[in-house]
Amino acid sequence: MKQKNLRILAIESSCDETSAAIIEGSDSPVIKSNIIASQIDLHKITGGVVPEVAARAHCEAIIPVIEQSLAPLEIELFGKKSDQTIRNVLPYIDAIAVTVGPGLVGSLLVGVETAKALAFAGGKPLIPVNHLEGHIFAAMQQVLNSKPEALLRQAQDGEQSRTINSKQTSNLKVQNSKQFEKLDISKLNIVSNLEFRISNLLPAIALLVSGGHTELVLIKDMFDYEIIGQTLDDAAGEAFDKVASLLGLEYPGGPAISALAEEFVKNSKSQTPRPPSTWHVGQVNSKQIKSLKLQTSNLELASNLEFRTSSFKLPRPMLKSGDLNFSFSGLKTAVVNLVKQLESNRDGISSQTHLGGGGAKRDLLRGEKQAIAYEFQEAVAEVLVEKSYQAYQKLSTMNYKLSTILLTGGVSANKRLRQSFKERFGDKLLISPVELCGDNAGMIGLAAFYRYKKQIINNKSQISNKFQIQNSKPILKSIIYNLKSAFPWKAVDVDPNLEL
Repeated sequence: MKQKNLRILAIESSCDETSAAIIEGSDSPVIKSNIIASQIDLHKITGGVVPEVAARAHCEAIIPVIEQSLAPLEIELFGKKSDQTIRNVLPYIDAIAVTVGPGLVGSLLVGVETAKALAFAGGKPLIPVNHLEGHIFAAMQQVLNSKPEALLRQAQDGEQSRTINSKQTSNLKVQNSKQFEKLDISKLNIVSNLEFRISNLLPAIALLVSGGHTELVLIKDMFDYEIIGQTLDDAAGEAFDKVASLLGLEYPGGPAISALAEEFVKNSKSQTPRPPSTWHVGQVNSKQIKSLKLQTSNLELASNLEFRTSSFKLPRPMLKSGDLNFSFSGLKTAVVNLVKQLESNRDGISSQTHLGGGGAKRDLLRGEKQAIAYEFQEAVAEVLVEKSYQAYQKLSTMNYKLSTILLTGGVSANKRLRQSFKERFGDKLLISPVELCGDNAGMIGLAAFYRYKKQIINNKSQISNKFQIQNSKPILKSIIYNLKSAFPWKAVDVDPNLEL
């Protein structure tokens, strides 16, 4: 029997993106619209997110963003868009989903307040979603949406037989690709079987890497998580931002660092000669630079070549720590020291100088910035890949038959990181689509869809005991939401059980 189509309005406001999305489907969700209002230009002024500024920007953007996300559905239903989009479309929404943490308290409250008001006004179920769980579903979605025949053909080709975990196929054993040719897929009746798709995906390891989080999560089963490693100080994305600031680049730092690193690689392929490959941080001095004779009067070109092709080895923190935790503050400090060293090296490399605390200092050359950006990005990527591989090996020895490695979060959009993970994990790897890497309501709606389907809405224990919900717990637990300011009705206290 055909399942009823489910339509969810999802809201995300955990940091500096205001987003709303419509997710629709019967068995597999489809993101019908995913509107994001970014605050990047606003936070470039301060070089980072200011919580108070972010919260105020959310207040201004939340309603227009929701209206934009609902506009295609209004046109589909009524043939045109009106100035009463929310009022017209809300009756056709089955549930409201909203990010409840972790995140900035002020930013979270804007989304939660709005979602609760809409849920109360429309008499709709309200689905609280953990922000990190949303990132996980962004990476898993491509498999969860796969057709059964595609999944069957991806099953262990040439390996030992494996029983498919499905009521409809409890006796089916797939051994190799030859058997696939003999299967009559149309008779298996597993197109709408979510358990079948999950069985091909879990257990899994997820690396969540963003501006606020760097965590390794063991996904034992759907909605059953355990954090097995995390950063002890800076998140990877935060380190990108700080290093970008040191190099005089704009916020956000991730794309800027990546662009410089790509310049480094491009220029290294087209320029020669190579200086000694054994030079490391702290070993490059003015004598070595002067000895690099390229038969050119362009000193900046000579310096660029030297820095493009020499090896500035930054540390790879905690690779041999014996656990699965991360640390990026030391790497950031190493870049600080390198920049200071280069700035103080003023023996004829650049005529651009300025006065600093230690006397005359020069500005970094473009080639130097390229080299630092490249080595920093390589260091971060290597640590993230190797720690993930260590987690895979460790859990494999603990009798976890891991099916998948997930890479997700804002930093997972980094090209070099994606390439490194593909090289190491191959077919076991699932990466969030680039458009779902950053904060967005689409991923929140995906997680809400499956929670709604599995009927575990408002199940506190699964997330709160596993994910570390920071900042949001005290305030979301204590606030009584008053709808009087949102609707012309008498004041009503509403508590859809959102505390975690």
